Amino acid sequence: MTREKLYYHDNHLTTFTATVCECRKEGDRYAVGLDRTAFYPEGGGQPSDRGFIGKIPVLHVAKGEDYPIHYTPEPLEPGTDVICRVDWERRFDYMQQHTGQHLLSSVLMERGNWATVSVHQGEEYTSIEVEGEEISDEDLAEVERETNRLIASNLPVKTFWVEEGDLGNYPLRRPPKVTGTIRLVQIGRVDCVPCGGVHTSTTAEVGLVFYLGREKIRGRVRTLWKIGERAFVQMRENQRILSGLGVRYSVPPADLEERLDGVDRELFDREGEIRQLKGELLTHRLSGLKDRIDDKGILTAVISTEDKKFLQTAAMALLEEENCRLVVLVNDRDGELQWVIGSQDENALDFGAVRSEMLPLIKGKGGGRSPLWQGRGEGNRVEEFFRVIREKYGV
Repeated sequence: MTREKLYYHDNHLTTFTATVCECRKEGDRYAVGLDRTAFYPEGGGQPSDRGFIGKIPVLHVAKGEDYPIHYTPEPLEPGTDVICRVDWERRFDYMQQHTGQHLLSSVLMERGNWATVSVHQGEEYTSIEVEGEEISDEDLAEVERETNRLIASNLPVKTFWVEEGDLGNYPLRRPPKVTGTIRLVQIGRVDCVPCGGVHTSTTAEVGLVFYLGREKIRGRVRTLWKIGERAFVQMRENQRILSGLGVRYSVPPADLEERLDGVDRELFDREGEIRQLKGELLTHRLSGLKDRIDDKGILTAVISTEDKKFLQTAAMALLEEENCRLVVLVNDRDGELQWVIGSQDENALDFGAVRSEMLPLIKGKGGGRSPLWQGRGEGNRVEEFFRVIREKYGV
């Protein structure tokens, strides 16, 4: 039975009738074959259509060996006539992506001989990977500008079939990946390429392309684009963000860059002041802690601080004092304990004993290596924790 591919006859067809030819279970889905279909199957970097067969959703469409296979969450009865509906918003979005990509690939080739290696039309953006180790943002801005000029020119987008032997009559941007009878997509006199996808009828239907950025990959450049309605959405979102920032910093959007440079400088200066004040505070607090080192060279102290690195910094500084053998500091904030133990002599502290005998007193856990160990704990037995450490290591 011939399976008619309606999407090749009319890219804008969204509702059609068909007969269910077969239905088989595959995992948790059903594979459905129709005698005719306008659902485009995934291929050539373009995702498949979605929609409904009757009232049953079409989750995915694959090419199959000879005809498209529609995957649904429920079975359909073979021999049944059904009304099918293609999700037009999704279809048109990818028609814009595909046609826009053809234009971009053509301009990339024309401008810098950057041949397209691969294409991915994703849910968020379309990526085009091209030959070449480097392309500047300025070059890609020119590619964007030229492509939008072609879009505005309202060039016709035509599709037709030719025999392999006649391909020499057409200015192909790249050779075909199949043999036999081959489908070509031609955009005015700008681009001609073998392609089995669905496209807009004119370039004007693409609307707009918007350059997002680039990245290096495998010695090539991957360029990222918003195409069609996605480009307009991106521009509106960019404007919303810029306007909001302009209001926040009380400047027009055009002056934001200069204003934010000033904010960066202010923050840098303030961070320097904060570092200086923290240093002074550390010196002051260390002075008080040094006075609490006992005659056996042991310091145990409970400290309340929001600076999570203070205990480690303080312990290492205290261990540099000649009269300090062992430092045990606990930071008690909101019922959670942060502890640090430091020892001048790596052989003087048996951390295995600390872990098995003393950490249980504060329900603690942690680890490290000489000269510093640290972790967390809880409970209200900190003084007992200190006492046991003093008894064990105070002689």
